[in-house]
Amino acid sequence: MSFDGIVTKVITNELENLSGARIDKIFQPDKNTIILGMYLNGINYALNICIDSR
Repeated sequence: MSFDGIVTKVITNELENLSGARIDKIFQPDKNTIILGMYLNGINYALNICIDSR
């Protein structure tokens, strides 16, 4: 999947919903993945960041 302007806009819209969230925990299950445990308005979120080229 290519990372173009459409994908960037969708990701930006989703991340705006987490504005002001508090990061509770940070996990690194492997060398290419980071998971941020976040808390906002009584709801827990998990932001999965993967830098693998596949």
